[in-house]
Amino acid sequence: MRRSSMPAKSRRWRTRPDLGALVLCFTRTLGMPQCRTVPALSGRVPPQPISQSSLSGKFGGWLRNSAYVSIVVTTLSIVLGALGAYAITRLRFSGRRIVALGLIFTYLIPQSLLFIRLFQIIAGLRMADTLGALILVYPTITLPFCTWMLISYFRSIPIELEEAALIDGCGRLGVLFRIVLPLSGPAVVVVALFSFTQAWNEFLYALVFTNSLASRTLTVGLTQMLGEDVFYWGQMMAGALITAIPPVIMYTLAQRLVIKGLVVGGVKG
Repeated sequence: MRRSSMPAKSRRWRTRPDLGALVLCFTRTLGMPQCRTVPALSGRVPPQPISQSSLSGKFGGWLRNSAYVSIVVTTLSIVLGALGAYAITRLRFSGRRIVALGLIFTYLIPQSLLFIRLFQIIAGLRMADTLGALILVYPTITLPFCTWMLISYFRSIPIELEEAALIDGCGRLGVLFRIVLPLSGPAVVVVALFSFTQAWNEFLYALVFTNSLASRTLTVGLTQMLGEDVFYWGQMMAGALITAIPPVIMYTLAQRLVIKGLVVGGVKG
């Protein structure tokens, strides 16, 4: 019985090579922790590719880059969005409705379909690995929504106020910046919050268009805290907390501003 059973087992292992490979991988996996514990027992220190001092210095630079890019992009989004929204709302020209609908479809296009072509444009302008590239690209995310948001709010403002200002000799830009925008305070705050949050939390474009550590932003810089075998969990969690503080503060303050603006507008109404 034993002689007849042994050839059957050998034939079974020959016909199932995947079982042998599985057993081999399992045994090698079991042996890996034993091999990795040898340096610790011998007193060796695991390699540390990034020191804590250099990490803290780079984090300050990433924080400045994110703040600079977010503030500039927010300003551009408010100014350009207000100009575009006022032109679509008050000026009469052919294709105005098509332009307004095009803003919605532009906003719906995902970033994963745009970053390759945008990178070609940035490379052609010789702006790769610079903060200027991010400032040029981020409005493609924020500007469509900001313009559409301001369009819906500008339509609620009585046109008689603008006509009175035009009769008194005020130009179109004066009407926009002296009458329309002050009356659109809540909408401007919402637009500013949206633009700042999008620019502050953006990851894909910052990862593609920047290469050096000096031009990284916070969202991409946090990923640099991952070494080959070392994970700086303390620094990563502290950095994530610091990254979340500015949007939280802005939303807390902006909530009061929005409520105050809506209440004042309703009382004057």
